[in-house]
This record gives sequence, C-alpha cells and structure tokens, in this order.
Amino acid sequence: MTWYQIIWLICIDLSLICIDITALTQLTTCSQLFIVTIETLILSLVSIFLGSYELWKIKEVLAYTEEKKKKKRVRNADSDSSSEDLDKKFDKQKM
Repeated sequence: MTWYQIIWLICIDLSLICIDITALTQLTTCSQLFIVTIETLILSLVSIFLGSYELWKIKEVLAYTEEKKKKKRVRNADSDSSSEDLDKKFDKQKM
C-alpha cells in the first residue's frame, strides 16, 4: 500500500504540477483555463502534502491492528495447550 501511494505521488501529482506550471507560463491571465490550472496546481500541492503526512503517520494510524495481531498470536499459542484441557472436560463417550 505504501509503495502504491509513493508511485501515485510521483506519477500523478508531480506530473500534474509540471503540466500546470507549463500551462501557466503559456496562458494569458484572466481566463477560465488559467483559473482552473491554478486550482489544479493548488490541489496537487495539497495532495502531495497530505499524502506525505499520511505516509509519515501510517504506523501510528495502523497501530491498532498490530496489537490485535499480537493478541491473536498469544491466543493461538494458548489454544494448543487448552485443547488438552478441553479433552479432559468433555467425555468422548457421551458425545
């Protein structure tokens, strides 16, 4: 997931910024295309900033899933020993 996000930032956002800068140097001011180009430039910059922030904080955001994995590992380790206890509790002949 992290690699796809990095590739997205490089391929999409940086290419949009290059296109916007090139277009802004060629267009005349006060046209609708000029305004849309400025908007896409700003949105691309915001997207890069937010994507970088998300990559920086990804371990903290996904930390809650790591704790569950650790608990599941502990449960699986305990389940091997508890299967012997279950054999003692239940009588196979009655079942």
